[in-house]
Amino acid sequence: MEAEIKAQITDATHARGDTAGLAQLASVALTAARTGRFDQSTDAALEEAHLVAATTHTSSWFSFLFELGKDWPSLFAAETHPFVDFERSDPIGIKFFDQKRAPTLRIFGKKMFQVRFTRYTKGVFRLLDWSNVCVAGGAVLACLTCAPQDEAFFAGNDIDVFLYGLSPEQSSAKLAAIFSAVDEAVQGFDRVYKIVLSSGVVTFMPHSEHSGYRAIQVILRCYHNVAEILAAFDQDQCAVGTNFVDAWLEPRAVRAIKIGYMILTTNLMYCTTIRRLFKYGMRGYGVLLRVPDQDGTFVRQLASRFSDAFHRVGQEMRKRQNADVPHIPPHRSIRAKDLVAWARIKAERPFLEGYSAFCMLAALWEHDCAWTRDEVPIGYTFFEDAKGNPLDYETREMSMDSNIECEYAIRDAAQLSDEFSLSEEGIRYERVKRGTLHSLLDEPFKVLIYLPYGLDELLRTLAPATAGRDALAPVSMGSPMIDIDGVAHILHVWKRQGDTIWAPLNAQERIVHNFLKGAAGATTWSFSRVCFGSDWPTLGYTEVLKLVLKRMRVYKQLLVNTAQLQRWMDL
Repeated sequence: MEAEIKAQITDATHARGDTAGLAQLASVALTAARTGRFDQSTDAALEEAHLVAATTHTSSWFSFLFELGKDWPSLFAAETHPFVDFERSDPIGIKFFDQKRAPTLRIFGKKMFQVRFTRYTKGVFRLLDWSNVCVAGGAVLACLTCAPQDEAFFAGNDIDVFLYGLSPEQSSAKLAAIFSAVDEAVQGFDRVYKIVLSSGVVTFMPHSEHSGYRAIQVILRCYHNVAEILAAFDQDQCAVGTNFVDAWLEPRAVRAIKIGYMILTTNLMYCTTIRRLFKYGMRGYGVLLRVPDQDGTFVRQLASRFSDAFHRVGQEMRKRQNADVPHIPPHRSIRAKDLVAWARIKAERPFLEGYSAFCMLAALWEHDCAWTRDEVPIGYTFFEDAKGNPLDYETREMSMDSNIECEYAIRDAAQLSDEFSLSEEGIRYERVKRGTLHSLLDEPFKVLIYLPYGLDELLRTLAPATAGRDALAPVSMGSPMIDIDGVAHILHVWKRQGDTIWAPLNAQERIVHNFLKGAAGATTWSFSRVCFGSDWPTLGYTEVLKLVLKRMRVYKQLLVNTAQLQRWMDL
């Protein structure tokens, strides 16, 4: 474990920081997106530009991005039009999750985007000083694009707010300014919002989903610039942001908007989640796998493996149909969680960690989309029903593949602390306040973390601000946990308070911060397995921690690597 963490830090701190060739690289990526000539060679340029923008922290970060106001005419040939409806091109490649992809899309120019953004946010930011603030991700995408015949917004989207170019101390001050601006803009703020602090975000959470207001999430990480913020998004179409004055788009986001697909890369497979693939599949964005193959033999083999997975799932579904239940069509009698459990066993590995397993996941999706009612998969069969089914606790696969699930897990640990005879006070997954922020941040925020014996000393050496003795300490009265690999783990409390709630700018400190946050989720995964009946020795906790490290986003390890993608496709 120590070697893996040191390798992560080495790669992060030696990430590409030179400026030689950056202008040319940015030019190639922007030209490809502007002309719409997307192929494997331009895919590589766009991926390289995306990863370099995330690691160089250059002052010319804007050269990697499109600005909607300035680049609108060249991107969509519509200098005077407020919006454009365009036919999406049909790219060559193996396609997944594209049943909801629309052949035509509407994209809005700068002025219409601003109108839609104000409507989307209900004007909560109208008094905000936008310096060093960026809203990015799905909320911006929803304001930027829509189906030509339906300008309605997606339901349930949060508004993700990011800060850049600030120290932790300055970020705390900016967070307070955001709170004050929203407080003043929203009449009866206390009746509309509560403030929730969790391990990675401060959320302005509406008391009621019927209030018409959306949750506002301020991400507790210090970024260098907007390009780094957009590069942190796993899926291409989400790499869009705004400061209200204008909107920025990464070239890969323009590609996704124009063709309706995100490109399958090892970067995507390491960093996305099943839930997000399904979420944006429902919003019309598929996944495209492009493979270099002169004669097409390998591509045909890959396509055939996908078809085989589809037919295997179909056969299993027919076997599980029950024709004896009155008033229920047999094809709707199948329990999604049972089918998913079967598919996980047949996949032999997590769904995103190899092509065959990925095909099994896509086959579940395609069969689900075949049972439509008003163009929506029935009950979100896999996505909604199956997610409530905990994974078999003998598996080493951790079910928390999103920040939300990690937060739920940390909450579970807080509730379980009494059962495990922990004398430490103040363990919690979130803290809630009505109408105030300062007291929320001033109190210590504590989470539980199991760490391999002795690893805490290494972490203190590597990142004293994040893992010093005042921040990371063994739990009094805590007993060691021995996992299935015979590794002893000691329970710790990780305490953050005030300015230390922010993931720091320093790469080495940030790697340790992200690892501890992931380990908190892994710890509570272990607690939940025990509650479901597993014994401590049956838990593959060490392997789960290695998975946490693998999923951490260190860009140097994820640079375009044909051999790495080839290994993924061979699995």
